[in-house]
Amino acid sequence: MKRPLSHQRLLCVQNPLHSSSPLSEPDCNTGSPDGPRLVGWGGSTGSPDGPRLVGWGGSTGSPDGPPLAGWGGSTGSPDGPPLAGWGGNLTDMTALTGWANFYVIVGSSAGALIGLQFVVITLIANRPIAPGQGQGAAAFATPTIVHFGSVLLVSAVGCAPWHSIAGAAVLWGLLGLVGIVYEAVVIRRMRRQSLYQPVFEDWLFHALLPLASYATLAASAEDSRLHAQKALFGIALAALLLLFIGIHNAWDAVTYHVFSGRSVENKK
Repeated sequence: MKRPLSHQRLLCVQNPLHSSSPLSEPDCNTGSPDGPRLVGWGGSTGSPDGPRLVGWGGSTGSPDGPPLAGWGGSTGSPDGPPLAGWGGNLTDMTALTGWANFYVIVGSSAGALIGLQFVVITLIANRPIAPGQGQGAAAFATPTIVHFGSVLLVSAVGCAPWHSIAGAAVLWGLLGLVGIVYEAVVIRRMRRQSLYQPVFEDWLFHALLPLASYATLAASAEDSRLHAQKALFGIALAALLLLFIGIHNAWDAVTYHVFSGRSVENKK
């Protein structure tokens, strides 16, 4: 007759703290409150009443258990102390780590597009400057660099080795608020410039969508304190939207300079 799982002895592995002394099989269990201790570790792996893990200092999730020595807390217990040296819930940090590849791709794309913008500006620098072109550049060209820079900053913050998601959320929130103020300045510049008469597409991609992106970034950063995993999707959406807005605006600016320059040459 097969014995119940609770009465079966589990095969013990070698003690990682003392590689020369293996754990004896009779002294090993995996979390029973009344069972024997893990030899070389000194406790169970999650029992509220079990002894502590020797060399680690506590359980790995018990609400009433002592903290993990050297780490400072449980790994997800609602009432347990935070992980010392990490300062927050490990679940939030795991969620942020899962976005690392996304931010690497988005951030690298934004950085490359910033470089291409400098190349384009260098190529058209020798053309004659029309009256009001400086105001037009401040209203239509500079915001594109700002959007790419914002995406790069969001990605860099997301990839940084934070001890808690709270630090990243603060920077994301500040960036969102600064972006909202900057978009108000851009709208004012678009109205005051006389080089080009904006159409609906220009207002959409240079004013409305960027404003919505920065507002989403700020709101998601604030919401990350309560719903970290859902808020990270909002932050990713804002970054991706700013990236595509910048791509559209950069292409729009290049085609405008190409066709406007040819029209001037044809008149000559």
